[in-house]
Amino acid sequence: MLLHVAAAGVGHGRHQRHATRNEADVARRTRADDAVDAFAQEVALRLVDVDKQALVRQVLSKVPIASEAALWKDPVGWVIPFRKTDLCMDFKSMLRIENMLPSGAGPVLKEFLARASGDFAPREAAHAPSALRGRLFTEPVPAQDGLADLGRARPELVAVRAVYVTEYLPLQPCSKPVPPERVDFRGAPR
Repeated sequence: MLLHVAAAGVGHGRHQRHATRNEADVARRTRADDAVDAFAQEVALRLVDVDKQALVRQVLSKVPIASEAALWKDPVGWVIPFRKTDLCMDFKSMLRIENMLPSGAGPVLKEFLARASGDFAPREAAHAPSALRGRLFTEPVPAQDGLADLGRARPELVAVRAVYVTEYLPLQPCSKPVPPERVDFRGAPR
């Protein structure tokens, strides 16, 4: 099938062109690609003034990076199932940890802010499961409501529901992060 295309150019008279259907399809796809490129450029221009760190903080504070962590007692804190290199996360990053704490009324939800403070390496290694060693250790920010209850609770009775990042500080230098689905407490990345 042959497609007849006629176009009038300003000041150049009438131009005619015959194109096959394939050429028309290519032209249509090129216009669609150009539209996508124009849209991407428009989005990029609008994001120039956006605080990217604030955007990352807003997203990470809503999406949990883990649904488990181990409560540790000396000092009180949590061992999360990642190494700092898995997340490319530096110490002093801030996390929000949702816990179900035992109470006289049954388990109650308590949230705590915590700071990534080190690689988990307890002095008495015999008391710590080997799968926890080297994972990211976080300590609660002082003077939070419920910290005394957390300190008194038996670790095996505290259930961590979710771990969120509220302030991400990137580790420098950092290799490629490990996807969360490849990391757990049973050992190194799968």
